Amino acid sequence: MTLNTTIMKNMAAQLAGRFYTSAVSFLITTVFLSRYLRTTEDFGVFNFYLTMYYICITVIDFGSNTIVVRESSRDPEKLPGLLIALVKMRGVMSFICLLAVCGLVIAFEESWDLRLLICLASMHLLFYSLGGFNAVFHIKMRFDFVALISCIGHTLFLLASAVFLLMGSRNPAHYLIAYGIGMAGTNIANFLLSRRFTHQNPTKTMRSELGFLFRESLPLGVSAVMVTVYFYIDIVLLRILEGEAAVGLYSAAYRMLTFSLMVPVLFNQVIFPVFSRYFSDIKTGVDRLKPVFSRSVLYMGAVGIPAAAALFFLSEPVVAVVYDEKYARSSACLTILGFAMAAIFLTYPHVSVLVASGRQVLFAWIAGASGVLNVALNLILIPRYYIEGAAWATVITESAVLVAAYLCVRKYTGMNVLNMEYLKLIVIGACTGAAAFLLAGWNLFAALAVLGGLYLFLLFITKLLPFDIKDETRN
Repeated sequence: MTLNTTIMKNMAAQLAGRFYTSAVSFLITTVFLSRYLRTTEDFGVFNFYLTMYYICITVIDFGSNTIVVRESSRDPEKLPGLLIALVKMRGVMSFICLLAVCGLVIAFEESWDLRLLICLASMHLLFYSLGGFNAVFHIKMRFDFVALISCIGHTLFLLASAVFLLMGSRNPAHYLIAYGIGMAGTNIANFLLSRRFTHQNPTKTMRSELGFLFRESLPLGVSAVMVTVYFYIDIVLLRILEGEAAVGLYSAAYRMLTFSLMVPVLFNQVIFPVFSRYFSDIKTGVDRLKPVFSRSVLYMGAVGIPAAAALFFLSEPVVAVVYDEKYARSSACLTILGFAMAAIFLTYPHVSVLVASGRQVLFAWIAGASGVLNVALNLILIPRYYIEGAAWATVITESAVLVAAYLCVRKYTGMNVLNMEYLKLIVIGACTGAAAFLLAGWNLFAALAVLGGLYLFLLFITKLLPFDIKDETRN
């Protein structure tokens, strides 16, 4: 099977699974709860702890899955020992995160009933130790199983939410429990289904393997935590500085940004093992990687830039359709966050190359500096500009990360993706933005249909369709 076919097959499986899981998550956490919970404050409480869970997931992983995928893609014999080391390391981090979240619950919430329910919901964090077995599917490039497992978890989330709905509950903590049930199911399924791909049955790991995994993961883990912190710290600071209502309004826009990121996340999950294998042969790997990397950045830009251009003119009707009138203020915030979306899409392939080449320390420095920058910007801009200030802090930070990652890739790998072909991104973005401006007064669904047709036409005439990622050997 060629590289092109493998990537397309895995992307199709991932996108199909993520379409379902994103639809379920979006409908519950955004459309349903924003309307069903009594106030924007209740919606803010739900999103605050959901954000804490996202941060905890990154802390629990701490870059360890990525290191296991990288090392086992290069040498499959390392997988059994590294896998057990991975689970042990994640187990310790899971327990630490559970204690931290419960501490936040006690600090922020006044009602003991709410405290107990949210702490109960947070127990699902302990199951993320089993989530380490997900690395097996990445190494084997069986992303159909990744998609299936995610669908199982989100179906449990949907069913549990339906139960609370039938009970008539409007308590945000109950829906956090429903989320926890779904994520616990996801991690249990990771463990059970991965066993068919691990022909050896490792029962112990050498202390050296655990030490190796921790040392290699440390810079990547620090950078991942810093990225997650600067990605979500605005929600934490908004609650501290402006209260739960501000969190609810900002989350309405921010949730759309996070859902859009499924595209670069899934694409880079598929392409990362390919990057890692090329770097295992340093003599010829980089030369073969250049066209693959360049096309990866081009495709990510061809999705993120026109989406941001369209959102600039259509954010108001989008918010009006998804939410009710309580969230009208969120549309201005969504317009600003569109710029961050474009930057993030372009950043992902650069970060994957840095990690695949073993230069995760560089990204740790980038992420650390960006985290400090983001916190400073939020502290300055939120008191002055409310939720729009948090959005601009995100845009500035993500742009800085993109520039830094690009410069590091160019300096340390010798790959410079900028060439005349990237003018296609300007053409596609400009045409999409102009069309969105003209269609702004239309019915939203009709406007999106026209924009979708125009977008596909632009991809064809710029020769970005059919999809084509090949190395210099045409694999």
